[in-house]
Amino acid sequence: MWRKLESRKSVDNPYRDFYIWRKGREDGSEPNNWGSCFSGSAWKYDPQTDMYFLHLFSTKQPDFNWDNPQVREHVYDMMNWWCEK
Repeated sequence: MWRKLESRKSVDNPYRDFYIWRKGREDGSEPNNWGSCFSGSAWKYDPQTDMYFLHLFSTKQPDFNWDNPQVREHVYDMMNWWCEK
C-alpha cells in the first residue's frame, strides 16, 4: 500500500500519521471491538512498532487518516495527475 511500509519504520516517521495507528488495550488486545467488512477485527497488530493499524476492509488496505491535511493533499495530487492524462 501507498507509503504503508514507510510508515511502519518507526513511530516518528513523517508518514506515520498517513494511517490510523493505535496502541492496544492493557491486556494487549485490539484498541476496540470494531469489525472488518470482510470479517474479523478491523485492527492488525504490527510487531515492529507494537501498535495496531486500522483496516476496515483488507489488511492490505490500511485506512488513511483523512484528518491529516497531507493525506488529502497527496490524494488530490494523485487524482489531478490522472485527470490530466
